[in-house]
Amino acid sequence: MSDPLQPTPPVQTVQHQILDVAAAAAKIREFRRKIANGMTQIIPDLYLGSLRDARDEDQLKRYKIKRVVSIHKHNSYCQVHEALGINVLQIEIDDLASCPISEHFQQTVLFIHHSRIAKEPVLVHCMAGVSRSATIVAAYLCTITKISAFNSLAHITNLRPVVNPNFGFRLQLAQYADREAHHRFESIKDTCDQELFDAQLVLDNAALKHRIDLFIPPTPMSLN
Repeated sequence: MSDPLQPTPPVQTVQHQILDVAAAAAKIREFRRKIANGMTQIIPDLYLGSLRDARDEDQLKRYKIKRVVSIHKHNSYCQVHEALGINVLQIEIDDLASCPISEHFQQTVLFIHHSRIAKEPVLVHCMAGVSRSATIVAAYLCTITKISAFNSLAHITNLRPVVNPNFGFRLQLAQYADREAHHRFESIKDTCDQELFDAQLVLDNAALKHRIDLFIPPTPMSLN
């Protein structure tokens, strides 16, 4: 028998349930809207997007995409890519925290940078442009511009709010930025024309400079 002195928990009415479903549907629509906005320019000649973006002929032509990094396990063949002469690098990996995405950093970073040095805009995409492809782009920024994992993701997320790599990918990115990115920078530099490499580095640092200061977490010294 219930205690008459205890408040009775509110009963969720059908109307409340309908409102909850409507709110959930609105969130899904907002999520899809963000994804459907198209590919996002992260720095000059480097774009981040979804599978839909990668197969959108209008966008590919508009942004003059010449190379594509596809990060998923589905068939990457696309007639549009063939018709436009786009060079595709396929990386087969699931969006799971346990997947070793860092094993692909060296290959993808080299591919992206050679594309940009040649002034061939490159699109990096997975299924939604949220986790896998964002991690690869962040690793690229860490390598070439030497910014931290935190700042690279902050910059990308500021431009594309839907970005949200899984925890395992974030951890691998942080370890890579701390332990390997500098060595990768030197090895990539050795594969490029020195003058072109230096010129691209100046442009990239200039593109990031006005944003990165916003993301640097305060130190105890700066708080005094």
